[in-house]
Amino acid sequence: MSPEKAQALEGSDGESSSAKVHPVLKAVLGGVAAVWFLADFVYVWFGYFVTSRGPDGLHDGLGRHLSQAPMLMRIFFNQDRMWAGWSWFFADMVIVWGSLAIIMLIVRRLVEDE
Repeated sequence: MSPEKAQALEGSDGESSSAKVHPVLKAVLGGVAAVWFLADFVYVWFGYFVTSRGPDGLHDGLGRHLSQAPMLMRIFFNQDRMWAGWSWFFADMVIVWGSLAIIMLIVRRLVEDE
C-alpha cells in the first residue's frame, strides 16, 4: 500500500479509522450476541433435555418425533437416548456450532476494538 493511501486510512492519532466501531453499534452488537447466545442455549435445552409423550409417541421440546438412536450413535457418540434422526442431528450441529462461531466473531470484533 502506498504511503498516501495508508495516511488517508489513518486518523489524526495514527490509528486506523476503519477499525473503530461506533459506541451505539457496539452496544447493539453486544446485545445481539447476548440474545443470540441465549436463543442458542434455549434451542439446545429444548432439543436435548425436554421430552414429552403424546398420542403418536415421544417428541422433543421442539416438537420433533423421537425414535431409538441407531447403533452408530450409541457406540461413537454414547447416544443412549432417543433422537430425532440423522437430518436433525446434522441440522442441530450446523445451527448450534454455526451460531456459536458467529457469536464468537462478533465478540472478538467488539473486544479487539477496545
